[in-house]
Amino acid sequence: CEPAYNVSFTIAVYASPELTVQDLHFGNVSAKLLNLLRLGVAAAAGRSPLEVAVTVTKLASMSAEVANLTASTALLSFDLDFGLCASNGSSEPLSLEAGDFEFAFKVEVQNYAAFRLAAMGLISFDPILSGSDQADNASQAEGYAFLLPGGSVAAAPSQNSGGDSTGAVIGFALGAAALMLAVGGGVGAWAWHRRRRKVEAEEDVLASRPSAEGGDTLEQVVLAKCACSFSPLDVEDDKVFRESCLELQEGDIVEVVAGGGGWFYGRILSSGTDSEGRGPVRVGYFPENRVSWVGQIPVGNSSSQVTSPEQHLLVSVEHG
Repeated sequence: CEPAYNVSFTIAVYASPELTVQDLHFGNVSAKLLNLLRLGVAAAAGRSPLEVAVTVTKLASMSAEVANLTASTALLSFDLDFGLCASNGSSEPLSLEAGDFEFAFKVEVQNYAAFRLAAMGLISFDPILSGSDQADNASQAEGYAFLLPGGSVAAAPSQNSGGDSTGAVIGFALGAAALMLAVGGGVGAWAWHRRRRKVEAEEDVLASRPSAEGGDTLEQVVLAKCACSFSPLDVEDDKVFRESCLELQEGDIVEVVAGGGGWFYGRILSSGTDSEGRGPVRVGYFPENRVSWVGQIPVGNSSSQVTSPEQHLLVSVEHG
């Protein structure tokens, strides 16, 4: 019969009358071993031994020293390949699954002394298509079509279109590269926008702090008074930092937001020379040694004082 499946096992077993050292050395499959294989296949297929056949058997030793083995009970390791099919007297073709076949085959052959102590593992279990089945599958593949977005229909490429396959691989690679570039650009734009918003948020928080009106509780802040005027031009080295500095005049009231390293960061609340202020809110850096802390908070004009128990946090320091 024509084989329906090709099967490969890797086996370690002691030499026996069914498989001798000489049989393995010359790749000879004895009639006794072939009969055991047929019994195992029949059990795995759920058929009688008369309904199955084992063909195209091949032994391949895994040891180069097999020719030097002399003991009749030596341990042999080898690969066993064979084909199987339903015999001519069977009315139905074989339909097998690899896992079920391996389990049932091993259980059956290990009932016999030759394989009772054998270690066996299935390497491959491949169905073999007949010539007519191969032609049918090829014609079905070439006539297959699929629907594209938009309603257009595209036919599947033929099996001989090697150039088309290469073009498809190149197109896929280019598409993947374009997608990676788009994702990388999007992430970069998001990171830049996030950094920009963080810088703007520092100024917005200062400019949008609510003022105390009516009976509302005043927000706690730290205030200082300019004791000695300061100009950004006093900063000699760093032009970029100079652009971030505040210009202070003697008497200016500033809100201190942060500080460190001899510098403060904050905004001007009122001007010592112009009670109406200097236009838009200005924020920036100024040196610590140009200001002194105030003990009371001016509200409205410099003569007003806060008497509310919830007044701003005030700190008093002395400059040397």
